[in-house]
Amino acid sequence: MLQIQVTSQVDEAGFGRLILTWRGRVKRTRVLANLPGWSKDVFYRLEKGEIAPAFDQLRPLYRALWLAGVTIPPDGSQVFVKFAREKIESKRTHFDRRSDEAWAELLDDLLLIDYEFRARESPTRRYKPPCQT
Repeated sequence: MLQIQVTSQVDEAGFGRLILTWRGRVKRTRVLANLPGWSKDVFYRLEKGEIAPAFDQLRPLYRALWLAGVTIPPDGSQVFVKFAREKIESKRTHFDRRSDEAWAELLDDLLLIDYEFRARESPTRRYKPPCQT
């Protein structure tokens, strides 16, 4: 199982705080422009930790953050998956349990998104694609 250690204010507040912290000064509307079907209210409630995303919303959400210009740290995909899994698995209703393999596949997909956007940021720097397991 994926083991990530995060020691910050994000660790205590969870997934919503992670999104809010990463978004920083990037306007919510910039992120939402890349998330068809999402409302300001839903995104606000997600950031406040009131609701959990569906597993199938995680890839589009991660990509939308990149597209909006959010700065995601090098270990961002791992941290995103860790907090998303904790949030989703803590739901008391509308359970959305996924296998370890599904979470690993999600992480692989997010690493590819990272690679795509980091390569755009520094086209002169040679990036290696993440190792696929």
